[in-house]
Amino acid sequence: GLLLRGAMLGFLCHMGSIAMGACLVATLRLFRMIGSVLAKQQEKQNNAVGSAISKCCVCFLTCFERFVKEINKNAYMDVAMHSHTFCTAASESFKLMMGEILAVSVLNGVTWVLQAAGIGTVSVAGAGGTYLLIKTVPMFSNPGQETFVPNPEAICIAAAIISALIAWSFMMVFDLVSDTILFCFVIDQSTHSTLFNWDNYAPPGLRKLMDKHSAPTVPKGLFK
Repeated sequence: GLLLRGAMLGFLCHMGSIAMGACLVATLRLFRMIGSVLAKQQEKQNNAVGSAISKCCVCFLTCFERFVKEINKNAYMDVAMHSHTFCTAASESFKLMMGEILAVSVLNGVTWVLQAAGIGTVSVAGAGGTYLLIKTVPMFSNPGQETFVPNPEAICIAAAIISALIAWSFMMVFDLVSDTILFCFVIDQSTHSTLFNWDNYAPPGLRKLMDKHSAPTVPKGLFK
C-alpha cells in the first residue's frame, strides 16, 4: 500500500534527485580507485613523493565520499518531505542537522553500538544453533550417514558469516529509521520551536536526548 505508493512516487517524481546522489558517490568512488592504483604504481617505482601525494588524495577522497554519503541520506529525507531538488535538499538538510550536531553524534554513536551488538548476537546465535544442530541430529552427527559432517567448525563459521550478513541488512534499516526519526523531529522542532503546546510524538528517549543536547536557542524542557 503506502510503501508501494512511496516507491512509485520516488521513481516517477524524484528520479533525477536519486540519480544525482548516486552519481556523486559513484564518481568519488571512481576517483578514489584511480588514486589507489596510482599510489601502488608509485610504490612499485620507488617514488616516495608520488606515493605520498597519491595516498593523501585517496585519504581526502575517502573522507569526502563518506561525507557525501551522509549528506545524501539526509538530502533524500528532505526530498521525500518537501519535494526539493537534490542540491536544495542537501543544503537545507545540512544546515538543519548542523544545528543539532551534538545530538546527531550521540545518536549515531548509540546506533553504532546497537548495530554491532545486534550483528554479533545474531552471528553467535546462528553459529551456536548450527553447532547444536550438527551435534544433536543423527543425520549430521552419525559417522555412518552419508550426510555426516566431519568438520562442524567450518559449517559454523559459514553460518556465522551468513547470519551476520542477514543481521547487517536489518541493522542498516534500523540505522536509517533512527536517522529519519531524528530528522523529522528536528524539522518539527524548528517549525514549532516557539510553541509550548505542540503535539510531540517523538519517543521519550529521543525527547530526552534532544532536551539534553539540543541547540542553545531551543528552550530547555520543551521536549518533556
